[in-house]
Amino acid sequence: MIGFTEFLVSEKPGPLNAGQREFLANIHRGGQQLLRLTDDLLNFSRLGQQPLSRETVSVGTMVQEILHQLRDAEPHRNVELRISALPDARADPHSCGRCW
Repeated sequence: MIGFTEFLVSEKPGPLNAGQREFLANIHRGGQQLLRLTDDLLNFSRLGQQPLSRETVSVGTMVQEILHQLRDAEPHRNVELRISALPDARADPHSCGRCW
């Protein structure tokens, strides 16, 4: 799907009008999102096959990292979030990665 939309956008098969370009851009974005989702699901499924190595993890730091990722992904959104002190937790920090 991604490759075919890229081929059509290249206009090798013929010229496109603005509406067609917009539709193809939407299809391409959807394909990219589907690819990321599939990759994330595969990574998540692999976590169940690995032994856990639990240690103390700073939940507050983890929340801050997630907020930075969300702000980077949606820089045009202006969302204010207030977080009180959070306790540490026992978890496997290596399996947390992108799965939160």
